[in-house]
Amino acid sequence: MRSFLVVTMVLVACNGGGSGEPNLSDYDARCVAVCTDDPPTIEGAGDVCDNASRTSCLELCEARIAGQMSLCQTCLLEGAYYGTGADDGPGGFCDNTSCTITGRNGSCTYPTNDTAKRDMCERQVNPRREVPCDVEFESVSQCASSCQM
Repeated sequence: MRSFLVVTMVLVACNGGGSGEPNLSDYDARCVAVCTDDPPTIEGAGDVCDNASRTSCLELCEARIAGQMSLCQTCLLEGAYYGTGADDGPGGFCDNTSCTITGRNGSCTYPTNDTAKRDMCERQVNPRREVPCDVEFESVSQCASSCQM
């Protein structure tokens, strides 16, 4: 039993420790570019795509371009979207002296024009989390002239 546990631990360590991060060198560079979400502007706040979603996106992208000529592959990936679908921050309002923002963890008020406190409030009401994301590709019909379909 002890040797089985040691072998399992070695295998997990060799496979990246179970982080689930895809090995990007295994994928076409264009798919890596499509399947990279834009991080939120404030460090520690907002949603980012989880590793399972990124792996799924990479696999769907690879399947989409498999066996096609380079020009067709590029066309099939134009206009693709991958991300959380979230807007760029929580809702809120300001008056002459303060602003209040709201998010999934409530609301927070900070002095108008105090960006450090605004960022702190953002982290409080909308802390960073990994979420499932989807990928959307344009219709293949737009690439009919570039692809032999």
